[in-house]
Amino acid sequence: MLDILNEIKNDDKINLNFEIIVCHINHMIREEANEDEEYVKKYCNKKNIQFYSESIDVKKLANNNKTGVEETGRTVRYEFFNEICKKTNANKIAIAHNKNDKIETIIMNVIRGTGISGLKGIEAKRGKYIRPLIECERFEIENYCEQNKLNPRKLLSKYYVWEHIYPYICNVFFMVLDLRLTKIGCRET
Repeated sequence: MLDILNEIKNDDKINLNFEIIVCHINHMIREEANEDEEYVKKYCNKKNIQFYSESIDVKKLANNNKTGVEETGRTVRYEFFNEICKKTNANKIAIAHNKNDKIETIIMNVIRGTGISGLKGIEAKRGKYIRPLIECERFEIENYCEQNKLNPRKLLSKYYVWEHIYPYICNVFFMVLDLRLTKIGCRET
């Protein structure tokens, strides 16, 4: 996402006037997290893009607050985004969620027993938050990266989920969905 936004920003034919400011939060969960941070920092330095980072021990914070690690990570991430947004007078925060993330969210919502609103998944725009890649599938992003020789860092745990667990969840999801839709169809009026 960062690369394509930077290309758009620097394209004289498009003539859009905006600044890019990168916020990177190191959750200190994975061993590779410091390398991820360094990768983004080097990219920003090379492209002359403002870069802000913060490291927060999310597991420790979650344990202290008696909250889930994922929830705590999301909270500190958005707090940091908002802090930098305010500090730099930015008016939009672009987040790199993609279509696979949206599908994953919908499936998890259904498994938890969501209502209609949970079937939307991740929205493309909500307030100052925008998700330019929300309709792009992961393989399209990977193809772009390969074509542009970007060699991005990969969240291996996420790839493991998508390659090994996702197909299983989809089978269960569709069985559950089939049962629920069947029950809805069988209700008497």
